[in-house]
Amino acid sequence: TNSDTTYGLFVIKVVDVNVKPVIFSDSLYVDENSLSGDTVSGKILAIDEDLNTVVYTLIDTTYFVIDSLNGTLLVREDSTINYEEFNEINIIIAASDDSTTSYLSVDVTINDLNDAPTVNHQVILLDEDAPSGVPLDTVFAEDEDANARLVYMIKDPSDKFEIDSLTGELYLKDGATLDYEESKSHTIHVIVNDGEYQDSADVVIQVENIVERAKIK
Repeated sequence: TNSDTTYGLFVIKVVDVNVKPVIFSDSLYVDENSLSGDTVSGKILAIDEDLNTVVYTLIDTTYFVIDSLNGTLLVREDSTINYEEFNEINIIIAASDDSTTSYLSVDVTINDLNDAPTVNHQVILLDEDAPSGVPLDTVFAEDEDANARLVYMIKDPSDKFEIDSLTGELYLKDGATLDYEESKSHTIHVIVNDGEYQDSADVVIQVENIVERAKIK
């Protein structure tokens, strides 16, 4: 029987095409005020179907650096992570194999921690005839936490002054007086506490002389 069918052997060559690595990330978190070299929580992973070695890089290294081989994210040296400045930082991660690169944009969430209050050395000028029972001046302290509740206390060797524990306003105690001729200055030690941390500083009260009228006999 005649047949028009022809048979032959063909070789199909499959050309390997490099496939870009695929990059994934868990949710990323870091505490504010973290130190240089502290690890950011959360895993970054790139998978390469061709089993090529993947190299990780960061497009912007202002706040973080990345381990080029395992993708571990670290706080960069000399960077400041402050929740009160921003509560998340966007980063772009690049994962590269021999010839291709993939990118991932992801936010690093900043965990808010309690910041310690600060109070600095201050000099307050008061006339020697300053009255008692009214605010004479305010000891200034600050705390970066917006909802911080500061409590003020003083140690006063002269036992002449008291402080409003919530406002820092300074008063002369009832019955206390200032006398330039007796003492030209008083130093009190102010302590500020936010419930967890505290700071302290000396406050110098300089007494200003008031010219006293001569008494006529």
